[in-house]
Amino acid sequence: LYLLSAPDTYARALAMVSPRRIARARRIGLWVWETPVLGRDWRFAFDLVHEIWTPSDYSRAAITAAAPSDVSVTVRPHVPQLPKTIPLLDRAAWGVAQDAFLGLAVMDVRSCPARKNPWAHVAAWAAAFRGRADRVLILKLRLSKRTAIVRRELEELAAMTGSAGNIRIIEEFLPDTEMTALQAGADVYLSLHRAEGY
Repeated sequence: LYLLSAPDTYARALAMVSPRRIARARRIGLWVWETPVLGRDWRFAFDLVHEIWTPSDYSRAAITAAAPSDVSVTVRPHVPQLPKTIPLLDRAAWGVAQDAFLGLAVMDVRSCPARKNPWAHVAAWAAAFRGRADRVLILKLRLSKRTAIVRRELEELAAMTGSAGNIRIIEEFLPDTEMTALQAGADVYLSLHRAEGY
């Protein structure tokens, strides 16, 4: 039985399976943990799985440090699914010149903006390129209504990007084709997160 969800959703997930099947099955959990110490609220799940798969050595180290000896933790890297055709990026639509060097940083700041650390991305770009118009960073943020609690920090981020002049923040939802074009059309991808499970 593959549990392809975080332990905090196991109560709902396991309710969809018969207790007999759960008891008879070898249970494998797919966990992604993003800080050096596994949270206490996930540790109950060690009693529910025989094995844990995780996508990185980073996650494995955190999970293994907390896991009982009879639960194996194995790295199973993500396998990217590349689209059959990659759409071309319309740079003009984003206000980016065809010959500009384009950087991209993508993050979901709904849960923990401090960990995703968009400020570091802006500061690094500003320090490296000092507002050069031919060096453009697109910072794609995923937000939600709950993000209102960090709106002040995001306003600070907008002020930082405004002074840089060559950094653009995109908050709106983009369909997969546009995200693929943006990723494929960038010259460099920045990831200055404080902790990611990948």
